Amino acid sequence: MNRWVLAALAAVILVLVTVAALRPKPDDEHLVQLQPLPGGPWQERQRSHNNIHETLWVNRQKQQSLSVIVSRPEAGEPVMKFHNKDDAIGRKACHKYSSQILGNILDNGYPTLTSTSTCVRGEQFKSVTLRKVISGRDALYVVQKVWKDPVSDDSWNRWLGYLKRVRLCDDRTAEHPCPHSVHTGD
Repeated sequence: MNRWVLAALAAVILVLVTVAALRPKPDDEHLVQLQPLPGGPWQERQRSHNNIHETLWVNRQKQQSLSVIVSRPEAGEPVMKFHNKDDAIGRKACHKYSSQILGNILDNGYPTLTSTSTCVRGEQFKSVTLRKVISGRDALYVVQKVWKDPVSDDSWNRWLGYLKRVRLCDDRTAEHPCPHSVHTGD
């Protein structure tokens, strides 16, 4: 009888090891983004389609939004290529469009571009966008803050400081170390 118990136990262990080996590995690339967001209250929504995931925070009182887009199909895409595509879309969609690159650097070893753009459509609609694009190993990460009304210097500086602290890290390589708090929640 002990032989049957041992054989059954061995079979269960083999099945568990096989299932664990087939399970996809966790995504070890992390977008480090401080919470809570400044200037709330915020309502959060998420949606995914074709391996692109978007988290959108909306503050209806202040007509502001923050979106984080994680695009796996564009992993490794040069940040300037994304910027140029985004500018082309803006020029087509807006009566008046302008953009400015605020920084094009390596941050924690990742190509990172910070830019701003202004879109005017008619007399009633104007938006200002502050955007950070990071080209990662697993995805292209876009974090963008949008105002649909005049932007105060205080709000601009607060969000520019916020975006400066958004970064990408990866536990799989020493080139892109993650801060301790990513794993501990500290």
